[in-house]
Amino acid sequence: MNSNITEEASKLRANAASSVVNIRFNLGDFTRQFDTFKIESTSTASLNEKEFRIIVDLRNMISKLMEQVKFSISISCSAVSASTFPANAANIINSLMDELANADNNLIEADNKLSEFNASGTFHTQKDIIESVQNYITTASQAIRKTVEQLYLLIFG
Repeated sequence: MNSNITEEASKLRANAASSVVNIRFNLGDFTRQFDTFKIESTSTASLNEKEFRIIVDLRNMISKLMEQVKFSISISCSAVSASTFPANAANIINSLMDELANADNNLIEADNKLSEFNASGTFHTQKDIIESVQNYITTASQAIRKTVEQLYLLIFG
């Protein structure tokens, strides 16, 4: 019986580890793309065609990462619960949830700003909105990165 519990805990930990490694890879890909994003347009039309579409794509990428992290947290919680010392990880899991809530709030703010974008608005207003969205995405991605690193430590100890 005890052997089955240990084996199940090992399987859960392996699944959680695989999930976290995959997220770290995807986060690296997102970071490379996000770090190269710059507003280069000098006209409203170009801003509408180029940067607005890119920032929306980046917003969608970080949202997908958020969903992956949520899934990974549930797997990790199961793995920790099945381990020998689940109480040791309770504070870490609470911290993970707080960071995730922070990221989620910033993505909501980014969405709110994106909804203010008006294709017929002035160049400076549009640019300000895109820069604001970029800042919210930066903060959300930092919270996600911190969450993923804590997950990594939780799993790989």
